[in-house]
Amino acid sequence: MIWIVEKDGIVKKKRADITVKEAGQKAYGLCKMPTLWTLPFFIIDKNFYLSVCKEDTNTVNKYLENIEKVLENADMHEKVIIRSSGEFEGMDERGRYESLIVEKEDVVQKLFQLVEQLKEYGELRETGIPFVVQTCAERKILGHLSNERRVSKDNRDFIYEYVDCETNGVTPGKVSLRNWRKTYDTQNAVKEKLIYNGDIKDILKLVCAYYYYDQRRVHLEFVADGHRMYLVQCDHEVEDKSGVNPEEYDISMEAIVNFTPQILRGISESDRGKYKKIDNVFLYQDIGEQTPPLYILDDEDTLNELKEGRITKELRNDIKGMLKSSVVIRTNIISNEQREIQLSIRSNELRTYKEVKKFLVDTSKKFKKENIDDYIFILHNFIPAKIAAFVNAKPMEQTVEIQALWGLPEGLYYNAYDRITVFTKTCNVDRMNKDNFEISIEPNFKEVFIAPDESGKWVAKKLKPPYDWRSTVTDADVIKDIAYRARKITEQVGTELSIMWFIGIDENFYKTSNMPWYHEKCDRNSFYDAKTSGRYRKKYFYQKPYVIQSEEDLNKLENMDLTEIGIVRIQPNDDKTLRSKEFIKNVGNFCAKNNINIFLEGSVLTHPYYQLLNTGANVICAREIKEKQEKIEYNKLVRDLIPQIIRDNGETVGCVCIQKEGLICEIKNKIVEEAYEVFEASEKEDIIEELADLAEVSEALENRLFLLNENKKSIDIDMEGSIFEFRADVREQCKQQKMKVVEGKNWTITFERKKSIFQIDIIVGDKKEKEIQEEKIVSDEEKKKILEYAFELLNTNSRKNNQKLLGNIKEKSNEILKKLRCEKADFATIKERKKAKKGAFEKGYVLLKTSTGQHQQEDGLEIVDFVGDPIDIYGLSHPIKTDIDELRDNRMLIRLKVPVFIGQAEISLPQERILNFLGGKVKIQIAVEHSTVTLAICVIKVEYTQLELDLDR
Repeated sequence: MIWIVEKDGIVKKKRADITVKEAGQKAYGLCKMPTLWTLPFFIIDKNFYLSVCKEDTNTVNKYLENIEKVLENADMHEKVIIRSSGEFEGMDERGRYESLIVEKEDVVQKLFQLVEQLKEYGELRETGIPFVVQTCAERKILGHLSNERRVSKDNRDFIYEYVDCETNGVTPGKVSLRNWRKTYDTQNAVKEKLIYNGDIKDILKLVCAYYYYDQRRVHLEFVADGHRMYLVQCDHEVEDKSGVNPEEYDISMEAIVNFTPQILRGISESDRGKYKKIDNVFLYQDIGEQTPPLYILDDEDTLNELKEGRITKELRNDIKGMLKSSVVIRTNIISNEQREIQLSIRSNELRTYKEVKKFLVDTSKKFKKENIDDYIFILHNFIPAKIAAFVNAKPMEQTVEIQALWGLPEGLYYNAYDRITVFTKTCNVDRMNKDNFEISIEPNFKEVFIAPDESGKWVAKKLKPPYDWRSTVTDADVIKDIAYRARKITEQVGTELSIMWFIGIDENFYKTSNMPWYHEKCDRNSFYDAKTSGRYRKKYFYQKPYVIQSEEDLNKLENMDLTEIGIVRIQPNDDKTLRSKEFIKNVGNFCAKNNINIFLEGSVLTHPYYQLLNTGANVICAREIKEKQEKIEYNKLVRDLIPQIIRDNGETVGCVCIQKEGLICEIKNKIVEEAYEVFEASEKEDIIEELADLAEVSEALENRLFLLNENKKSIDIDMEGSIFEFRADVREQCKQQKMKVVEGKNWTITFERKKSIFQIDIIVGDKKEKEIQEEKIVSDEEKKKILEYAFELLNTNSRKNNQKLLGNIKEKSNEILKKLRCEKADFATIKERKKAKKGAFEKGYVLLKTSTGQHQQEDGLEIVDFVGDPIDIYGLSHPIKTDIDELRDNRMLIRLKVPVFIGQAEISLPQERILNFLGGKVKIQIAVEHSTVTLAICVIKVEYTQLELDLDR
């Protein structure tokens, strides 16, 4: 039961009977939570706010009397939070109205303060607003959890972020519920408290399951006090089916029959090289691309007439002849300045003679006023397309990236888009086979796109579900064809390009379903500059930027408290602002001056990105361009066909063939790596794929057990004389830490594994380091066992034990496959497919370098360009990488990067910096046995003798 304080008394109501209208969104959300999962609260109805505003003293006093009664009798802590609970404060208005954390004895006083703060919201004077008074728990962790549509395509996938209130560190994560993994008994779980034992993700999974089984999309806030976790706010997302279906867009073209221009002229060979805006047309024609009809207006007399506001008879007839379909007019200012060329004046879709005339006259007068004399007009019929894209490609590069969005290319300037990566596998265009191309599609949530309205204006339109999450381009043949043609264009130009592309056009009219339209040089490496992008992430996923849609929004921003604005997002809402150089310049200059980040959700291949960079603003891009390379591992065992595949792609290969005991050792190392891949895979398909790899490598070892040398030396560490010992579980991905004070200095060891390398940071200094919170990753027991058996293989050379451990790995793998409902025949097919595609692990090839790869010279082998058969070797070394650095506050960092299959190693660090800092050299012993790494550190003191010189002699 929930207490509601009303004017005439205190009412008790069942949670299920409370409505949004009477209690507001926050209170309603609390009522829909399981009782034991949240904190005690009561509601003050909206008439209290209205009574205070109207200065109705009698009514206000009645309220205060009832509030005091509830506070006396309610089971609430001494600290409470008073929360405004607006009726229309939905998900989009989260945080609109203020809340206060106060002592329970100060509730009445603070209520008046809160009312005063809320008076600035004019709409509340008529509607009023309820308040929620709730126990405020001690906040050690404060977080958000959501599966709302904008962050999750499927309502079973949640994302979370929480803040450690002591360190202010932010931890993000994802919860993906899959019935084949685990089901949750939420009916009984709601009868229990949410006990916090240090593993926040485990509790969040249960909460996610509760709302997923209820088929709800929600945004939750939670807190944890060290013992329990509580849900403190729940906003339900209302399903919105409004918006536009972009696939219904009419792309049909009406052919212009027998159009013979009088003053306009079609482009000809004599125009080649004269006008930059049409250079691309000739280039495309040279390599066999279709191009639409383009017409040039460069007649000097006609241009002079337009400057005076007059239009000639010949031009009038030409315009009317073209207007069987709508017209677009571009200008080509003849200049060497890239910034002048970009965003030159260009019309939207013009549908009437009056609109065309106005654009030509107004533009001519503008150029006259700005003393621009050297220009032409380029006219063409508007190209209706379902999808626009910017394609990034580079000569002799195997990766092509397509950034695509429904509607017009201008939509990609500022809005979210889909990213499609094509891996051609071959650098040489002439040797490419489109059937071998690999495609990776990353659909994104796309809220809006740009398209013409009924009058031809280009406006932002809301996408209707499911098109907001649906991939824009899904036809694999179309994607491969665009990638291939984009590579051909870059080879012709000889540099990296961003190519504007129309996809889904009238094939009957244009003789193709998609076409390149324009290109510019670009440099993907410039995106990684510290001033631009790639390194920034919003502190919280729920943090909303200030949205600038117009000059008016920018003017409002100038009058706001800029300390509260960390980031702005540009999202123009009209056709004029979309391409306004002045608007972009003003936003960029203001943000640069005030050190405000600009979040650009649109493509980094479009004009606004570069225009904003030129202002000096810090531009943050939603996504960088990915450079995908074939996963080639150097100085490690590779599949048998890998060297030949690389040669077939036109590259040279350097490799060796490892034999006998060296091969056994590398196969075991590979088993550990594949066991890690299984351990970390989360999706069903990924787990099966990784298990197939593990099975193949295991079979390779089983076939070579006769090569084992059973006299292997056991692993042992001499702990005598060590000042610090440390043990960690190499299976865990989380950081593991230990601290100790030795001879007045603080020693901190932090262990973290990344794939098959673990990093050990040893920090020594006067100051104590911050302790990290160890959050163990929960994994299936079968996966843990597989990893454990893989490590045991490294520590035994007994053929009998190896046979047993391989059997154990196979048994646990089969248990997982059974749980995933993967049939044996299907699993065998997957293994055969992998073997046919890239070979098995029979020949013992170790790749050293390729002509386009980056050789990693870690094993000390002499590198030779092998053109014949690879030479035989009998062992690979896997050295430890060491970095030493002096930190602030008189601290020293020793960083070690160690392969997980190191077995046992000892390193000595006699560097001068260590000698000066510790007065001796450091000896470190490392051993990995049975999935546990053991570290022992010794400091060997060095005695110095002062050398005296007789300088008088």
